Amino acid sequence: MNNPHLKALLDKYPGVEVSTLTWPKEPDPNTWSEKDLEMFISSNGFIKPKKKKAAVPATVATAPTAQQKLEAPVAGQVAQQSENKSELAAPVTQEASKTAEFAPKARLSSPAGLEETEGAFEKPGFSVERHALTMPVRIHCEDTTPKNHVRLESLVAFAERIRSLSLKQVMGCTLADLQKEKAAILATEFVVEIVGDGVSVLDTLRVDCAVEFPGTPVMPWDTKMYLENGNLYAQGLFCLNWCQILPTGGYGFMDPDGYNKYCKDLRRFRNPNKQRMSGLRLFTAYEESGKPFKPIGRREVKYTVRDSDCDMYSVLFQARVCSMVHS
Repeated sequence: MNNPHLKALLDKYPGVEVSTLTWPKEPDPNTWSEKDLEMFISSNGFIKPKKKKAAVPATVATAPTAQQKLEAPVAGQVAQQSENKSELAAPVTQEASKTAEFAPKARLSSPAGLEETEGAFEKPGFSVERHALTMPVRIHCEDTTPKNHVRLESLVAFAERIRSLSLKQVMGCTLADLQKEKAAILATEFVVEIVGDGVSVLDTLRVDCAVEFPGTPVMPWDTKMYLENGNLYAQGLFCLNWCQILPTGGYGFMDPDGYNKYCKDLRRFRNPNKQRMSGLRLFTAYEESGKPFKPIGRREVKYTVRDSDCDMYSVLFQARVCSMVHS
């Protein structure tokens, strides 16, 4: 690897091991620009530069041979040929040439008119094909279990991370900004499950999220996480609620006016052709089994809630609940 930008970028990203990266053969990594190389390294090899079209070789002008001079048409013939050609097609004007040169290139767009944007670490993008907000996340040692799986607490945290970053990117505000406005987003119900094979430390998961708006105050997020080979690893559905912070310090559901105010910018990311939740409760997203749920047992233990179990709203952080139950 002889790219002149490599050393400086490795100093910038000391946690990246070059030997663990899967380098594509084309385009040649030694020819990548600094921007392309940084995107590849910062994503741990997840984002690769696109192949560039081969340049058309320039035609070298040469002096005409004696035979070509003899066969060249005289001035009158040239004028006649020009007149005949003008009858078949109008000449391309200078203005038309400029219009064609600077015409915008066609881009993928969704039924809602959203354009394709590429996601990067800590920066959600949008996939038109999957109609989902998307972002890669890297798995670290503290995220894993002894059986080569991601801890449920980390999976829930990954899902929360893309939601918070999307909120900032789309609405231009953070959860802290909402708190100052006496507003909050709280999870009342959620489910997450691992359905794929194991993972390794420093593997990358692609997190895809689809947001829904079944009615005030609910804003569900359908979340799927994919392995580097494209297989589904984990999936979850999070029933989030827009709430208002009451003068007493408690929380109440937001009214329709407040709900519509905060959701207006996010609504354009909703998939108009798909909605899992038909009501305001999580169970409406699943088919009825035809029989009542009967638990096979019940266990009760005492648990002392710590500061580290709570979030900025002084309520249990949804990701911590998984570990609290395991303990």
